[in-house]
Amino acid sequence: MAKWYLKLDRSHQKLFWALAFALVVFVGLWPAFLLHGLKGYSYPLGWFWGSLAGLLLFLFLVRLPAAVFKEDKVRKYGSLLWAMVAVFSLFVLAFSALCTFESGWLGGFDAFNFLTAFGGFACPLLILGFLTLKDRFQKAKTAKN
Repeated sequence: MAKWYLKLDRSHQKLFWALAFALVVFVGLWPAFLLHGLKGYSYPLGWFWGSLAGLLLFLFLVRLPAAVFKEDKVRKYGSLLWAMVAVFSLFVLAFSALCTFESGWLGGFDAFNFLTAFGGFACPLLILGFLTLKDRFQKAKTAKN
């Protein structure tokens, strides 16, 4: 497993850690499915919903800029792809907010919790930022030596 991980480039390593963290938290929230009276099922589902959107945005933040500058076909649709990801991200957060705060508008559908969806959405981006800063500090440290 370590050899496989070391073969990955840095952006894939960051994606690995973001995916691993999202999976660990989802498994940690799994017992909340047993809390039916407190709508506990909405916590892991909200995390899953939000982390799905966060990982998709993570992929676009890491991979799309390189692809836009390399290929003409992608360059034409780059803005459209960015807009689609932004709309999807807003939809995920808005839909989970409706499920949490105004489920009556959706006919009582309350499967996604807003706070866990927001946490799941933000965590891959925070992991990307943290690991990128760590890389920058390591490069600066090696440049001084």
